[in-house]
Amino acid sequence: MSNSYQRKVIQLIASYGLANAQAAVEAQARPNRPILSRCLAMLENESGGRNVFGGEGSACPAEWYEQDVTEERYVVYRERRDRGMTPNGVGPTQITDPSLQIQAQELGGCWKPVCNMDVGFGFLHQLVEEHGPEEGFRSYNGSGPAAVAYGERAMRWAEIWHDRFVAHGLA
Repeated sequence: MSNSYQRKVIQLIASYGLANAQAAVEAQARPNRPILSRCLAMLENESGGRNVFGGEGSACPAEWYEQDVTEERYVVYRERRDRGMTPNGVGPTQITDPSLQIQAQELGGCWKPVCNMDVGFGFLHQLVEEHGPEEGFRSYNGSGPAAVAYGERAMRWAEIWHDRFVAHGLA
């Protein structure tokens, strides 16, 4: 991807309100990642691209839900998680599985959007390869009716992002 094209893509993503557009483009460009429209669909579903803590676990102090993930907060969160508290979603891709969080940490920091997205997008790619796009999205979210709805919503978001790229001559 040329620098000029990449800048246009990043500007377009940001213009639609998705946070951390540059990190998303960088992480998606790595090998074995879903197409960009699917990565953006995941971010739409998970966090709007924001680097925040999710509220579904107990390892994150309640007052940090939807607050920025910083290195200092992540260290506290990790200590609580490692003591057996239920993991929370972390970062733009809301990775919840401790082994995935550790992978992002080893890449440079689960609290860093590009590292977080690198791992989240890589995991989504594996699931899409194994199960197909909609079922891969569903599997990323979990199981049950909420996960089915997540998969359906992600497929709509992926189509919306694809159409935006086409409309702006970027597909």
